[in-house]
Amino acid sequence: MLVTSHILSEMERVADRVAVLLAGRLLGVHRLRADGVDERLQLRVRGPVEAVRARLQEIPGVSAVAVESEAAPGVGRYVLETGGGASADRVAASLVTAGFGLLEMTAAPVDLEALFLGLTGPAPEAPR
Repeated sequence: MLVTSHILSEMERVADRVAVLLAGRLLGVHRLRADGVDERLQLRVRGPVEAVRARLQEIPGVSAVAVESEAAPGVGRYVLETGGGASADRVAASLVTAGFGLLEMTAAPVDLEALFLGLTGPAPEAPR
C-alpha cells in the first residue's frame, strides 16, 4: 500500500519503508523496520573503540557502524545499521566471543525528521 503524507510522525508509526521525494525527484528510500528485525541497534561496549568498531564491521549483515562517543573511559557508544541476517543475537555473540563487554543494546528508531533534513537540506530562510 502506498501512503503519501508530510506528517513524518504518522509515517514513523505506520510505514515499513519511506521514500523521500522533492520536486518530483526521488532522493532516497529508507527501511524503518522489516519483519520485526531491528534495522538500527545502539550499543554500549567496553573495549578499545577502534577494535570494537573493527569487530562490528566484520559481522555479516552490518552495513554501517557509527561511533557516537565514549560513554566513559574504555566504553564506547555505537549505532549499527543492520540487515541481511545481522540480528541482535549475532552482534552480541560476536562481541562476547571477541572478549568485549556488551553493557547495553537497544533498538535505535530512525528519526525521519533528521533523515528528511539530511536528504533535502535545511529549510530556506524566508525573504526579508
